[in-house]
Amino acid sequence: SSEDWRFRYAPRPHEAAASCGRELAEQVRPRDVPLFHDEYPYTLVALDVLLPALKAKGLSMAPSLDEAV
Repeated sequence: SSEDWRFRYAPRPHEAAASCGRELAEQVRPRDVPLFHDEYPYTLVALDVLLPALKAKGLSMAPSLDEAV
């Protein structure tokens, strides 16, 4: 769980969000679906860290057409 709702209560929300992105990047495995709230501005900070890290691990953000059939 991203627990992104906690960012707004953190003393340094940008740092908390970036830390969450790094932690999730270590935990996420193929077929996992990380969930975030879209109304929190700090969610974007976490995603800015998380998405490149997942790509570097070779994880795709889009399903393969081969898998869908």
